Amino acid sequence: MAPRAGPLDDGLGTKEKAFAEHLRSLRDQTGMTSADLAAALAVDATRLSRYLSGQSLPPPTLLTDLHRLLAGPGAESSVWEAARESRALLYAAAESKGPLSARACEVAALQEKLGEQQTETDQALAELRDELERERDRRQQVEREIEWLRQTDAADRDERVRRLEAERDSALRRVAELEDQVTQTGAILRLQQGDIRHAAQMAEATADELERWEDGHGTLPAAPKQQEEGTTRHWPSGPPRASGPAVTPEGDVQALAGLRDTDRDDEADGLIDLIALQRHPRHVFYLWRELGT
Repeated sequence: MAPRAGPLDDGLGTKEKAFAEHLRSLRDQTGMTSADLAAALAVDATRLSRYLSGQSLPPPTLLTDLHRLLAGPGAESSVWEAARESRALLYAAAESKGPLSARACEVAALQEKLGEQQTETDQALAELRDELERERDRRQQVEREIEWLRQTDAADRDERVRRLEAERDSALRRVAELEDQVTQTGAILRLQQGDIRHAAQMAEATADELERWEDGHGTLPAAPKQQEEGTTRHWPSGPPRASGPAVTPEGDVQALAGLRDTDRDDEADGLIDLIALQRHPRHVFYLWRELGT
C-alpha cells in the first residue's frame, strides 16, 4: 500500500477540501508513491505535493491522465466518465477559491478542448487528402481506359467510352470538392493553431495574475516570542511569512496596533516593510488609509 500523503493545508474551504480529499483518494487507488505517480503523470513532484495538500489546483488534463492511469489500456470511455466527476469537484473548488482560480481552470479546460479539436482536424485533413489522392488516381485510370478504347474497333466502344467519360466527370467533380474541403480544413487547422497559441498566452497571463494575487495575500506573520521579560527578538530583514489563515487588511491593522501598544516598534516597522513588498496594492492602500486617520 502506498504511503499516505502529507496533511491537508490549513484553512481550506469546504469545496477545496472535498477536491483535495478526492484527489488523495485517487492517488491511493494507484498504489503508487507520490514520486512514482508524479513521474507517471509527467508532473513535478513538488507541484503534485501541492495538489495533494490542497495548496494548488491541478489542470483538468492531470485528472484525465490520472483516471487513464487507473483504468488501464482499452478503457477510454470509462476514463472520460470517471474524469467528469473529478472535474466537477475541481471546478467547484476553483470557484470557491476565487475568480482568478476559476479562470485558470477554465483556460486550462479551453486549452484541452482546443487540443482535442486540433487532433480531430488533423485526422480529418489526413482523411480528405487520402480520398483526394484516390479520386485523382481513379480519374487518371479512367482517362487511360478511355484513351485505350478509342484506339480499338470494339463494337460497343462508343457506349463504353460514354460510361467512362461520365465516371471521369464524376471523379473530376469529386476532386474539385475535395480540393476545396482540403483548402478550408487546412485554414481551420491554422486558425486552431492560432487559438492554441492565444490560449497559451491567456494561461500564462492568468498564471502571472494568480501568482501576483497570491503574493499580495500572504499569511499573517507569527509574532516572535520574547526571549525574556522586557526584551524582544527583532527581525533583521523583516518578519517571516508563516503558515496560517489568509491575511486580511483588518488583521494587519490589528497586528500593527498590538505591536505598537507593546512598544515593539522594530517589529512593527518590519511588518510594514513586509506589507509594502508582499501585499496586494488594495491591501496596502487600506492600511495606509487606516493608519493615516
